[in-house]
Amino acid sequence: MTLRSTSSSSFVFLMALSISLGCAGRVVQDPPQEEPSSPPGPVLVVPEPRPDYPAGPYGKTKGAIVQNFSWSGYRDGLVWDDRISLRDYYDPDGSRGIRAIRIMLGAVWCAVDNTVAARLRTTYPAMKSRGVRIVSGLVEDAVRKSPTRSTLDTWIAKFNVSYDLVLDPDHAVAVGALTFPYNVIVDPRTMVIVAVVSGDVPTVDALIDDLVKRNGG
Repeated sequence: MTLRSTSSSSFVFLMALSISLGCAGRVVQDPPQEEPSSPPGPVLVVPEPRPDYPAGPYGKTKGAIVQNFSWSGYRDGLVWDDRISLRDYYDPDGSRGIRAIRIMLGAVWCAVDNTVAARLRTTYPAMKSRGVRIVSGLVEDAVRKSPTRSTLDTWIAKFNVSYDLVLDPDHAVAVGALTFPYNVIVDPRTMVIVAVVSGDVPTVDALIDDLVKRNGG
């Protein structure tokens, strides 16, 4: 797409709109499907299929079952855990009170991710009481390099994070062009992906609210 013929005022408006909604990241190629027991990388661990997690085939788009990925990070923003997994959120009968899962990928350098994290500092407690759980994965640090535990420490201190915050340099659940925040909404009853939404847009909250209501909230 070329902007050569666009006026300077229109260009500034388009840039401001883009920045307000999300930050463009890298393009992620979906790797060839492997057996569920084959780990895709050193950080992501795909355990053997278990009776308490839906069997595959798995995918990364709407309507697919999300794979049981695992990460290293801080559980509830407090305790370091080398095996925070999506299995932790599987609630097939609703007995654990989980009604919606939001997997959210972002980067420290992205201003929009900073805005979202600041907002969640005040809004997440009410969301959690309704059964919403968030797994936030940092893909890149402030200089677009792979994040470290220190990166998470700084993010938690800055935004008083109270949800799971993990290292995700391999962007486990993402495919295609990354625009941060990259949101994957998952139904905890089935672990089926309800929607994939890029950017900080009202659609995300609306989808989560609808899923919560469908699951009894």
